[in-house]
Amino acid sequence: MKREILTSAVGHVIILGSLLLLSSPLDKPRTYPTIHQVSLVSLPKIQTKSAQTKTIEETKPKVMVQQEKVLPKKTIQKQTPQLEPQPQEAEKKEEETPSQQIEGLGEATFEGGKLESPYYAGIVFAKIKSMWRNPVRTTTLQVTVVFRIQRDGQVTGAEIEVPSGNSLYDQAALRAVLSASPLPALPTHYAGNDLTVHLNFVGVQ
Repeated sequence: MKREILTSAVGHVIILGSLLLLSSPLDKPRTYPTIHQVSLVSLPKIQTKSAQTKTIEETKPKVMVQQEKVLPKKTIQKQTPQLEPQPQEAEKKEEETPSQQIEGLGEATFEGGKLESPYYAGIVFAKIKSMWRNPVRTTTLQVTVVFRIQRDGQVTGAEIEVPSGNSLYDQAALRAVLSASPLPALPTHYAGNDLTVHLNFVGVQ
């Protein structure tokens, strides 16, 4: 009995020793943990939202707005068209182209200076009328003769301005003007160098 107990104890010791040898071998090197050296750094301060907004507003460029100047409106006055000539213009036009009805001849129109008295025109047309001979003996024809009276009374530039359609009638009117030359000299009050006359012959004698 003692022998069996001894044998069992020895067997347990052997088994335990084997387990210890297997779990921790003798030639296995020991490993140690790696040690790292760390330095602590303080974190930057975090700005609040209000501080950031203030910084952005300060960095924005300031835009200056100028108010536009309002100019006063100009009053536009409508000009009414002048339908009738002014008195001065009408008087000037009348001086340049006055007309006169000549008994026994027709109408006469003047160009040049102003004749202050109709006395001179009456003498001129009376002399031309005395030279006028109507070869057709009709009142249906009409011719206009234009001519210039020089200051000494000489007639120049006489020609048919508006023909009547009858050459015989036209030549008779032109001959009456040329035959009356020289006419009386221009009045001393007349300012121009000559007087242009447009004379109508209406077919009467």
